[in-house]
Amino acid sequence: MPFGGVYPSGGIFGAGGIGTTIGTGSGGTLGSEPTGGGGVSGTGGAASLGGVTTAGGTSGNGGAGSGCAIDAGGASSGQCPSGKIPCNGFCVSPPPSTPQCANGRCLVTLASCQNPSGNLAVDGVNVYWNNKNTFTNADGTVVKAPANGGPLTVLVCGQYFPGDIAVDATSVYWIYGGFSYGNVGKVMKVPVAGGEPITLVSGQNDIGLSIAVDATNVYWTNNESGTVMSVPLAGGGLTTLASGQTNPRAVAVDATSIYWVTTTGGTVMKLRSVGTSPVVLVSSQDNPWNITLAPPSVYWASSLDGAVKSAPLDGGAVTTVVSGQKQVTGIAVDENNVYWTNFDGGTVMKAPLGGGTPTTLASGQPGPSSIAVDSTSVYWATYGSIDTEGAVMKLTPK
Repeated sequence: MPFGGVYPSGGIFGAGGIGTTIGTGSGGTLGSEPTGGGGVSGTGGAASLGGVTTAGGTSGNGGAGSGCAIDAGGASSGQCPSGKIPCNGFCVSPPPSTPQCANGRCLVTLASCQNPSGNLAVDGVNVYWNNKNTFTNADGTVVKAPANGGPLTVLVCGQYFPGDIAVDATSVYWIYGGFSYGNVGKVMKVPVAGGEPITLVSGQNDIGLSIAVDATNVYWTNNESGTVMSVPLAGGGLTTLASGQTNPRAVAVDATSIYWVTTTGGTVMKLRSVGTSPVVLVSSQDNPWNITLAPPSVYWASSLDGAVKSAPLDGGAVTTVVSGQKQVTGIAVDENNVYWTNFDGGTVMKAPLGGGTPTTLASGQPGPSSIAVDSTSVYWATYGSIDTEGAVMKLTPK
């Protein structure tokens, strides 16, 4: 059973509490490019403060039905002072309504009043993410927004602590019940255009937050049981790819293999094909949290020691791409650079794949977590605090 495709981005479930709101406040500030930047690519569009639409479907499988929408709830606009807007029961500062441009780059708020969990996914047209609200209620949502700005679409609601998200040409896939005990974990999918959600797998105990897809399968980890799993894209029999792993977390796939990290074990692992034994590519890492691929290397974030590292896909010496960061969380790559977020430092960064001087793309971001890139732009989500609203951000050019 071959593996194929590339995991689109390296998102995470950020640390720092489970508050009901998150945010960007003023949207932070832009970093400067050491070599200077030539001109502004004025794409992006205005912030999306409302105009939520709902994709079709019924309530089966915890799906989207009539009335499924992002609920700002709580405080109304009449109860908020001048300059504030309601969001999840709080009066918060709105994000910028127009792009903020400096140093040859433009920063845009694609969505506000969000509570992203897991990673972001992009497909060249839209940005996708999951919103969690509480650990105890199935009130999470699966959301998409045009990459160039516009109204949000709620694809699915009624989700219990949704985790990472992935997208291919036809469907959006996500984890339901991430890090939840009691066999409530699921792997779900819904058409990109919206419709009835489908449960591919249910009954998973302590399912992880991470998910990856290729041309034939969906992949995920079960943390407590220490397994790496797969199921066909259309559903069917489960395959246990690896067992006996110590807290396996993020997964990524390429055309031949699947890769994952173990947070407690501190390893970067590789499996070439079903029925073979996993190979330890790297060991003795300090809480590796996310993983992504840029052949010929695998990259991961070591959140506790503040580093982004890489190693050859077939194993070999570890390269420290950058160190001295403040709780590296999300990680993504393109053909030239690796991108990451510093959750504690409030910055969005990039550096050459082989290492070198890092560039600060944005600062002043409250709890930046997941990150993704496409051919022109970098996207990230923030967690914020109860007096600001959460957001999905876009910076062009990257």
